[in-house]
Amino acid sequence: MARKTIQERITLTLRLRDTLRQYMDMASWTPVMGAMLLAGIRPELGCTAVPKDGGVSLDGVVIKGSANRPFSDAHLILKAWNVRCEDDQHFPIKVSPRDFIAWCIEDQVQEEYATFSPMAWIDVFKSLAGFEPKSEFIDFDVAAHIEKSAEPLQTILGKLDDLGRDVAQAARKKDANPKKMRSDTGEVKLANGHRSHLTTEELARALNVEPESIHKARSNNGHYCGVTPTKLPNRRLAWPLDAVERIVNGRGVET
Repeated sequence: MARKTIQERITLTLRLRDTLRQYMDMASWTPVMGAMLLAGIRPELGCTAVPKDGGVSLDGVVIKGSANRPFSDAHLILKAWNVRCEDDQHFPIKVSPRDFIAWCIEDQVQEEYATFSPMAWIDVFKSLAGFEPKSEFIDFDVAAHIEKSAEPLQTILGKLDDLGRDVAQAARKKDANPKKMRSDTGEVKLANGHRSHLTTEELARALNVEPESIHKARSNNGHYCGVTPTKLPNRRLAWPLDAVERIVNGRGVET
């Protein structure tokens, strides 16, 4: 059988995690369910007897027959549970998952019965129940896979950072471009970047008003919102390039 790839192993591990969480989230197990789970076998909900033939392991592997290690482990765990019940003269038909695991630890079931099998699923459930401190280390192959997968991610993030810097730099250049002036009310576009003034039409468009309104105010008051234009030889009005900003910010009155 071909060895599974790292990605396949990760997928199987995540699937197993979801399966185990479903069992751990249950309000209670029957003792038989607890024995089977700690032996690595998927039990029927509410079962009160270990099946006599076959089953499926917690990680999805089909178990043929019952004369095998997982079922032997389940019978040993159930035997230890029944001994405890006899001693206490207490025979609960249901027990919370955490209490069943705590009993397994207290009675040292793994240490007592793991002679021909490590009963590794007990360790898994100990960890899930919070009885075992989690290791700082993970599988070496998985760690190498994660590190390798992180390299293109870092490359992408680096490119995004570079793109962000390019966009910010372009925005700064755009703001500094004399061919375009912005305001909160509009935008003034100058056909000639070397112009030193705005026309009345440009000012009106930026302020979203009619040119006639500006002309009328200038004619009556000598200025528009405090900004005074220069009258050119061709009788057209030349408004300062910062007229829009001064009017919008209330700084129109010239000193």
